[in-house]
Amino acid sequence: MQSSLRVKCAAMPSPALLSLISAAAFSTPIFPAQEPETPASEEMLRQLDALSEALGAADGESGYFGSEREGAPQDADPRPPDAFRRLDDLLPTPNRTRTASGAPGPDYWQQKVDYRIRARLDEFTHEIEGVEEIRYHNRSPDTLEYLWVQLDDNWLAPDSLDVRATTVADLGGTEVWSLTGWLARQQFDGSVQIREASAGDRPLATMVNGTMMRVDLPQPLAPGATFEFRIAWSLRLNPAGLAGSRAGVEEFGDDSPIFEAAHWYPRLCAYDDVEGWQHKQFQGNGEFALEFGDFEVELTVPDDHIVAATGMLQNPGEVLTEEQRARWAQAMTPGNDGPVLIVTAEDAATNLILPAEGERTWRFAAQNVRDFAWASSRRFLWDCWGVQTRPDGPVIAAQSFWPPEGDPLWTEFSTRAVAHALQVYSRFTFDYPYPSAASVNGPVYGMEYPMICFNAPRPSPWNEEREDEWSLVGVVIHEVGHNFFPMIVNSDERQWTWMDEGLNSFVESHAEREWSPDFPLYTGDNGMIAVNMAQPEAQPIMTSSDGTVNFGWNGYGKPSAGLHLLRDVVMGPELFDAAFRTYARRWMFRRPQPADFFRSIEDASAVDLDWFWRAWFFETASVDLAVESVRTIPGETLEEAGAPIGTHGCAVSVVNSGGMIAPLLFRLVFEDGETEERAIPVEVWRRDPRRVEVVLLTSRPVTGVFLDPDQRTYDTYPFDNSADPDAEPPEHGQATDSIVEILQGLNFDGGSDFEIPYEDEQ
Repeated sequence: MQSSLRVKCAAMPSPALLSLISAAAFSTPIFPAQEPETPASEEMLRQLDALSEALGAADGESGYFGSEREGAPQDADPRPPDAFRRLDDLLPTPNRTRTASGAPGPDYWQQKVDYRIRARLDEFTHEIEGVEEIRYHNRSPDTLEYLWVQLDDNWLAPDSLDVRATTVADLGGTEVWSLTGWLARQQFDGSVQIREASAGDRPLATMVNGTMMRVDLPQPLAPGATFEFRIAWSLRLNPAGLAGSRAGVEEFGDDSPIFEAAHWYPRLCAYDDVEGWQHKQFQGNGEFALEFGDFEVELTVPDDHIVAATGMLQNPGEVLTEEQRARWAQAMTPGNDGPVLIVTAEDAATNLILPAEGERTWRFAAQNVRDFAWASSRRFLWDCWGVQTRPDGPVIAAQSFWPPEGDPLWTEFSTRAVAHALQVYSRFTFDYPYPSAASVNGPVYGMEYPMICFNAPRPSPWNEEREDEWSLVGVVIHEVGHNFFPMIVNSDERQWTWMDEGLNSFVESHAEREWSPDFPLYTGDNGMIAVNMAQPEAQPIMTSSDGTVNFGWNGYGKPSAGLHLLRDVVMGPELFDAAFRTYARRWMFRRPQPADFFRSIEDASAVDLDWFWRAWFFETASVDLAVESVRTIPGETLEEAGAPIGTHGCAVSVVNSGGMIAPLLFRLVFEDGETEERAIPVEVWRRDPRRVEVVLLTSRPVTGVFLDPDQRTYDTYPFDNSADPDAEPPEHGQATDSIVEILQGLNFDGGSDFEIPYEDEQ
């Protein structure tokens, strides 16, 4: 779910402002501010220095190596630690199911679940009644005595685990605005009502525990066997915005709402070789671990509604006019330079004016998907653009559905953004394998399902500098991108948020920059990433979804930033992209674990990255390197050693204060002002990750040495990255803002409004 938060900044010292930035962007606590006694700029630098030292001291359990910086603790052990030690102590032992290379093994297996669903929407009560016939294929080597079924909408029961376990910190306080939603949840019951569970003519014994229901089998289900059973149920869709639900009803005051239905039917839990049954209770953040299968779904709605859904429409002759079917055929003909309207503004206006005369059933089919979602409204306009991700590839229906309130923004950008996302993601991973991808405007800000996503942005009164375009295009790209992670590369969202949100955010950033070089990225520039790396109360990325406090940073921002570091600095685009594609293609339509990702990237690149996975994912160390000294090597020494006459050289000593090693990126400045970039690989730290000295040879005298002046390694304290702390590094290309430039830009002498992008699943 993508949004933006408008923050009002008043004058305050930099540590408090640093924490405010992180709190606003990624929900971290704000620590108390103190009044500065010195000018703001000097106080800012002084307190940032103190913050850096405090962070270094706090990193003792996550790889802190010590430094010579004044006041920093020293490592009592004279033996240097091994930053490149193997990750075997943190990863599971490979086996014939999941191999040491990161690929699925010869004994890999996963379950399959097929659904036939018939459901009816009551427009006036907002209730869905349904019956589903389920075929469960036991492809595991285990005999199962019962099945577990997700009833995620029991999360919306007045006495749900999430409601009862809510804290004041979760609410954000005890003011009216913070209590309103919590109290509303206790007055609304959106839970699932199970009316029947049976196999053949015999009822099945069931037991409901929160958002999970156990179905006891009449006899054990042997490996290779299938079991067919039936569930009848009903639920009431929640009002828009209640508890940040992933579904809901948006009212418009004219009895013509938009309905968005997600986790609306009982769904089989995943059963795999790592977790067994994945039946962790749904508490709002951790999403869904599901099995692939085939769906046949019949949805009965008022006869003036337009329905968008996972899969492809099977009965257009029964629900669309002849003219609308002709428009669809035109839209799906390759060669169009943009979307074609299937339901026009005039069609939607007619639907809004004329009352429904009865009901109509829309039938959809989808193969090899892990979920099914849909939306329905008489307000919808609908367009389609038949696109191909490669010249000889199948035609994919890129579609959008939106009410008149979404125009002109949706007509101009939504379907084009869908098509753009499919093109870019297919290039980074694999050809998009589904026949459709749809974007629907309604009450849910941003949420993804196979072949369909819900996106809320509409035209705003301000719309300054393409803000509306960025808002809509960004969320559409992100949610369409989720078709790749985790709808196809089927990671366990309930456990590891980063495996879908982080990887998706990484590819999203490339798609956004290809949309426009000026596109404002979610993570911000390198300096903003460094700010968030310096959070005093950080958690490792490898924290379970529901246990993560700083959800946006840990699940989205930091994993994405780390992959950019690998691609742009450590490995290079060509090598990284090939390895990333290898992982995606190995695990499409399968369920990877974190170790499968780590091992696949190394296996496909021949690059040892254990140092990176350990520090970036399992620990909270940050990059904080400092130039300790620069000394000139006499020319005669170089000549005696065999260097060509006229060679100049200097020895640069660098200390590691943050605990995480990184490549050394130098910018050398010469007398005439020209610069030269030098990159020393991360292996320079292999013998001592606390301090290293390197020799730099040049053809002319060097007048300045600057370490990573663009913060490409996200150095959290860039002010000691030169032997001359007062020197300003010359720009090379397009340098990013440093932390101090970010802070200075927030106007310490008075209040300043600024936008911070963030994502919050609730």
